[in-house]
Amino acid sequence: MKTVKFLVLGAVFATTAVAVQAADRRLTVVNATSHTMTRLYVAPATGAPIDEDMLGDTILKPGQSAQLVVGGGDACDFNLKASFDDDKTRARKVNVCEVRTYRFTGE
Repeated sequence: MKTVKFLVLGAVFATTAVAVQAADRRLTVVNATSHTMTRLYVAPATGAPIDEDMLGDTILKPGQSAQLVVGGGDACDFNLKASFDDDKTRARKVNVCEVRTYRFTGE
């Protein structure tokens, strides 16, 4: 399974590198659908806009995954929005403090 790594930049304001590292959380996103994921947007669920495609020029074929580093200070809830080659979009709210791997399924 191919893993693609991305960095999600959050609103992390810290005075030391240790504080920044403590606020960063890793999340693996798996494309468990039968369609190719063409876009992936991630933002804190606090109302921050979701405007940057984290995949860029990359796509996630069925079965592939991407490892994200999400930073949002003390934020745990993030909105994930994925677009697929079947013209469907799936949006989910994920608690990255509790969930280490999130699977986008056909539902």
